[in-house]
Amino acid sequence: MARFLAAVLIMLSVPQLADCHPLGGKDGKAPDRIEIRANHIGARQLLKLLADFSDQNLVIGGEFRNIRQDVNQPSASFDQLLAKLAADQGLAVETRNAITMVGSACRLATVPDIPGRESYQNKVSVNFAGITTHDAFWVLSDFLNTSFDLAQVNELDPLTLQVKDKPARDLMSAIVTVEGWSTQPYGKGGLKLVPNAQLKTCPAPAANPDPQAVDEVFVTGSYTLPFHECEVNTGHYCSDIEFYRLKDLTPVGFFRSLSSDAHVAVIRASSGRYYIVRAGERIGDSGKIRKIGASGLIVDVQVQKADGTFRNMTQTLKYQ
Repeated sequence: MARFLAAVLIMLSVPQLADCHPLGGKDGKAPDRIEIRANHIGARQLLKLLADFSDQNLVIGGEFRNIRQDVNQPSASFDQLLAKLAADQGLAVETRNAITMVGSACRLATVPDIPGRESYQNKVSVNFAGITTHDAFWVLSDFLNTSFDLAQVNELDPLTLQVKDKPARDLMSAIVTVEGWSTQPYGKGGLKLVPNAQLKTCPAPAANPDPQAVDEVFVTGSYTLPFHECEVNTGHYCSDIEFYRLKDLTPVGFFRSLSSDAHVAVIRASSGRYYIVRAGERIGDSGKIRKIGASGLIVDVQVQKADGTFRNMTQTLKYQ
């Protein structure tokens, strides 16, 4: 599992996965204002997808609760929505080293001391709506060839990570900050993570991590898809979303850049994982998106007939 997660960590900077490439205006720039419509979506998934759409780096700690909600914003920015969702839970937002962090103001006021090891300058990209702190540092341990001791901290706290091409040191600093930890030397060049003594006067977080967020960790962070004949049948590299049957994918909303009118759709898979897709991309085992609009997606689908031949048809997938 560690090597699978490490592969994910290293590969996510490559535009292979449907929810992994920069999206936004026609000029390639991140949109300033966005129209957002999404139904029954977790706050973590929403903010992670919006960070991707807006080309922002984001680290959310275990204090943030993954409250599901319907979102209907005709005009908002990533910063505005992030600040509102954080404030609704009594949390704060701060950006450091071009990484935006969400946590209690008390925790965000600290600056952890991360050693300047050469390997910690290696740039990493991570893309998880939910992953435990244990798995996050397990990945980093494999990638950086170092060891971490998490025995004194809550290894099951959920993290949301959307970070592209940043030094591992900056990513670790952000995680340690939002989790309220500090670091100590461990073994030969490793790190021990311990509760930050400076935070004894801060309000104590909930004793148990958010069950809903932790449940989703094992779907979005460690979910593996079964072998599929997609590459054989289509002759192209298949992204994750093509490994599902079309009927197992549910459109739940869209983001629209107000500056360019570019739409992307938010898709929930039967596994619980979320994707953002745009026109021209393949979806499911047999579809290709022709158009994304305010009411749903128009998808061109190939359907196999009884004699083994295929016929083309158009299917409309409404937001649910």
